[in-house]
Amino acid sequence: MPLKVTTKKNNLSTSCGKTPFLFISKEEGKISLQKLLDEAADANTTVTRADLAASIQILTETTEHLLCDGYRVEFPFVDLYMKAEGAAKDLTVPFTPKRIKSGHTFSLHALVQKKEEKKLRQEVRWMRVMHNIYGHSPVISKLTYFDDDSTIAVAGRHLDFDPSISRNGLCLKLKGDTREIAPERYIFKKSTEIIAKFPPLEAGDYYAETTNNNHSCCYPFSI
Repeated sequence: MPLKVTTKKNNLSTSCGKTPFLFISKEEGKISLQKLLDEAADANTTVTRADLAASIQILTETTEHLLCDGYRVEFPFVDLYMKAEGAAKDLTVPFTPKRIKSGHTFSLHALVQKKEEKKLRQEVRWMRVMHNIYGHSPVISKLTYFDDDSTIAVAGRHLDFDPSISRNGLCLKLKGDTREIAPERYIFKKSTEIIAKFPPLEAGDYYAETTNNNHSCCYPFSI
């Protein structure tokens, strides 16, 4: 299947003179390593899946050893390398990654090979779709309830939704009750925050649920 490309409302507040919409895309799914081995074995008549699995295992162990010895390792499409991170107030401060509170650590980085990237850009199979394809599951990280007017503000990521689909949006459920409480109106909507006014709510334990297409997220709260 080709990569799906569509447009999305531009919610980037840092954009200067921003255009109303952005192009976004959604991949068809994730191919696990096991599935990749199956696909590679099916495409090759001389190498078995067991051969590929053994090679991957040896390659992984060798790569781990070389990365930990400070080498940059070349792979198809990317170079892998370890990077030291942390801060110090002066040159005398030691680097102590084994001390958790020091803030010193190592992280694995991947550097995309430009030649391979250029080749892939020219060969991408894609199709334009006119409906929204929200590609990430919503995440609610914070909820605030204003009891004076039953307004709820949720903050997080990927909270934007296609209003033309009735199931999409923010709703509430009282714990132990399957009925959904829909907002009377939305005051504010963007990818990082939704503010909505609900009808008067009785005291109890609730779940706030935000949905876009087939992706949902629940957040418990009490009144």
